[in-house]
Amino acid sequence: MLLFLCSGLQLIFTGDFLPAHRLVPYIRKEPVHPVKNIYPQFVRADFVIVNLESPITNVGKPADKKYTFRIPETFSPYFRLWHIDAVTLANNHIMDYGVKGLKRTLIHLDGNGIKHTGAGMNQEEAMKPIILEKDGIIIGILAYSLTYPESFYAGKEKPGTVYGSYGNILKGIGSIRDSVDFLVVAFHWGQELLDTPKVYQKKLARFCIDNGADLVIGHHPHVTQGEEMYKGKLIVYSLGNFAFGTFSERGKGEMLVVDIKGDSIHYNIIPLEVRPSRTDFSPYTLKGERKYKSHFTPHKPQPHPPHPLILPSETYLYPSED
Repeated sequence: MLLFLCSGLQLIFTGDFLPAHRLVPYIRKEPVHPVKNIYPQFVRADFVIVNLESPITNVGKPADKKYTFRIPETFSPYFRLWHIDAVTLANNHIMDYGVKGLKRTLIHLDGNGIKHTGAGMNQEEAMKPIILEKDGIIIGILAYSLTYPESFYAGKEKPGTVYGSYGNILKGIGSIRDSVDFLVVAFHWGQELLDTPKVYQKKLARFCIDNGADLVIGHHPHVTQGEEMYKGKLIVYSLGNFAFGTFSERGKGEMLVVDIKGDSIHYNIIPLEVRPSRTDFSPYTLKGERKYKSHFTPHKPQPHPPHPLILPSETYLYPSED
């Protein structure tokens, strides 16, 4: 009963956040710079969650890949200034400076009270969910990567990111579905600069909802890819870029605001201007909001044993096959 008498809860999700590279001099001059144009929205929200597209490290050897990024360690206290409460780490850049870089990242996030999921010193650690709570409402967040290089994926005794396999998805959802009220699954997936989702993205997103997820979000393409309501649940295929410290004029971005009030969930997808030539790497909101609404049904406590997870009935297409 208390769940339906509470004052409500607001979450904000953004896409790829890279306070590094070309953004570094702006932050050194004005630490609040990446979020200054949407600062009031972040302050009002109960929780802000972003995809952190870079390690926080001054050490480590760069990976053998075209682009590698890292955030200066002196910037780690700014996550609280930016009103960021949690980050997903399952992406193709968090291991850019190897195990040492990842370890420093986790130390800084933990030291500043920033919750995280999607990468860790082994797969079990990487799969630990983000748990957020306010007024008795418990939010769970899981994150998976479907991007290369495959060498970034974690193993039983290997640091890295969580690969979005059926087994990992089912294990993650099954481990927390009946102990949280609202379950979010985040994917780093899709093709860069492609403004529509691939077949495997649609099937995996729906697979998550079939198995108990309440919201699916994506990022990695650096552009937005639209959304759909499936069985009364929202899927946002790509939130695109947020404050992203490379000079790309083709980037697009959105901010998803989720309001849980009483027995309703209100979604507001707000377009963002993210092109550096117009923002100096500090995104601002645009017109054209898109709104959705669904029913809020808490998962906990369950009056009956958890129902079995739904296994895939067909072969799903993964990036290398699509």
